[in-house]
Amino acid sequence: MLEGPGAMDYHQDMPEYIDDIAKWLNDGIEHPCSFSNAYTNFQMWQAMYYSYFEGGQITLPLQKIMNEIDELKKKMPEKKLIVTFDESKNEYSC
Repeated sequence: MLEGPGAMDYHQDMPEYIDDIAKWLNDGIEHPCSFSNAYTNFQMWQAMYYSYFEGGQITLPLQKIMNEIDELKKKMPEKKLIVTFDESKNEYSC
């Protein structure tokens, strides 16, 4: 189950990540954050962004190149960032 305040909680989030690293090193089970998994997820996220920007379905592999960050900035409302530490507020202008 995914839940929490919306920011990284090392006590809650890290044990499973470290366990996955141990399984990768000891048992040869590919880590969920390996490059091949990450790239597949990256393509899917890009397709979801493109679908949102263009208002319809997108096929993979992607044929069009766009600047997703600029497109997201156009569509996202101005809201304050949720930070883990108060010290980070100045860094992210929150």
